[in-house]
Amino acid sequence: MANSEGLESIVGRSGKRKRTHTQLVDAALRVIARKDAGALSILELAHEAQVSHGTVYNYFRTREEIVDTAALRLADDLSEQQSRMFADLEEGAARLTLAVRHFVLRAAEDRAWGLVFLRVSAAAPRLGHTVTLKALGNLRRGLKAGTFRYESEAAALDLVFGTTLAGMRTVLDGRAGQGHDRHIAHTVLRGLGATRSEAERLVARPFPSPPPPGPDPRPARRRTFSTT
Repeated sequence: MANSEGLESIVGRSGKRKRTHTQLVDAALRVIARKDAGALSILELAHEAQVSHGTVYNYFRTREEIVDTAALRLADDLSEQQSRMFADLEEGAARLTLAVRHFVLRAAEDRAWGLVFLRVSAAAPRLGHTVTLKALGNLRRGLKAGTFRYESEAAALDLVFGTTLAGMRTVLDGRAGQGHDRHIAHTVLRGLGATRSEAERLVARPFPSPPPPGPDPRPARRRTFSTT
């Protein structure tokens, strides 16, 4: 009986720690939606999460750790969404095109999310690294298929990531016209060496319907962050 009670106590503490960690990351993302990630403070995070100053230090020692963890959350959420969305899509160029459009459209649909993504990507290299690694596989498949024709892989990654972020910024600044996601994707494709007809074919492709969740799906993790 004593051993059972001890195990239950350990499990309970572990569950509470995970909930508090999630609570802190959620609060950090809400703060970043309102201001630059570099301006986030431990004190402000504690106030937003409604916990003590010391509680924050039980999980994070520095602001950089907080921002890095927030970046990992965003990367995980995006990876989960796009993995389901593109589960049955094999063509690397098509996956890359839809991924670029998805970023720009998501920023248009959820301004706060877009601001958080741009601010965190500027402050936490982990997010940019994760996103570019995702793009890398699709770039290589597109190159192997002959759709892409670029000389430098590093430059190709810079083109994809930089142009996509710039497209998101244009949307958030209210300067984007109709179909900006398609225009950004078309520009990226042409920069990667796709012919005009190939780029037009890829940009015209509709988003696939995601497969239905399995019998034991994880809870949906798409989040919105208030800027007020």
